[in-house]
Amino acid sequence: MTGFLNLLKPTEMSSHSVVNRLRKLLAVSRIGHGGTLDPLACGVLVICVGKATRTLDLFENDVKDYRAEATFGAVTSTDDGEGEILEKRSAEFLKRDHVERRLPALTGRILQVPPAYSAIHVGGRRAYSIARSGQKVSLPPREVTVHSFRLIEFFGEPVKPRALLSISCGSGTYVRSLVRDLGEAVGCGAYLSFLVRTRSGPFHLKDSLSLEEAAERVHSGDLAESLISPCEVFPHIPRITLTSRGQTRILHGAPVEAGDLVGSPTSREGEKYFALSTEGDLLALVQRKTGDVFHPLKILGD
Repeated sequence: MTGFLNLLKPTEMSSHSVVNRLRKLLAVSRIGHGGTLDPLACGVLVICVGKATRTLDLFENDVKDYRAEATFGAVTSTDDGEGEILEKRSAEFLKRDHVERRLPALTGRILQVPPAYSAIHVGGRRAYSIARSGQKVSLPPREVTVHSFRLIEFFGEPVKPRALLSISCGSGTYVRSLVRDLGEAVGCGAYLSFLVRTRSGPFHLKDSLSLEEAAERVHSGDLAESLISPCEVFPHIPRITLTSRGQTRILHGAPVEAGDLVGSPTSREGEKYFALSTEGDLLALVQRKTGDVFHPLKILGD
């Protein structure tokens, strides 16, 4: 069983717990996910099954879309609603235009300080582990890309105004940090009170399966039909077809040459390809080196 599953992660469950649940459900050892969602968040969690886990790094530049709710007037230790309230501030003055005017400065290539409660490694330990022990965590800012940051709706409650936001961003962006920084920009603080991921690369919320639906398909023997091949997930990667000799060589980790290919694909040195059998089965991710020699980067077939 190899491929990608578009899963709808529920709230109050970590991404790691979802993967463990599916590992037992599918009775597989090779399984992972293509981008963590916090326990508070729900939405699209890309699950990689079998040898598809070897293509996880291909998700590095994927765009992710979110709907987020920001609650103004307070700052929390985790930058979301699960943390301890560190400070309460007056937010009675806040209006819709105050929020909208601050969004452009948080769009584009920006420097962002990750939350103290995050999975980033600090001296060999996770930042959240250090923070939970009561120690101060100091994380350096890093550059992230926010493609769009829009206000959908503003709810001007007297004590805790809220805003519904639409965010499209690159991998590595923390929505909690965006909301925290927006709160500082408007002058009253804010924390993330709700988050749903509506898209991760080519995977959309409308097509996702709940854990219950995935379990039903496992029991009925239909889950394999829900797994998506890496070739479909990464359509921008071109393909080459190998002869029987080429198939044997690539599966043994050996490079293949022009004579091992069916046809003569146009390629540039350094370009990556999915190598397929004559039956269309995915065998490997390869890269053209000097001349017409294709070296295996990841073996994906049996």
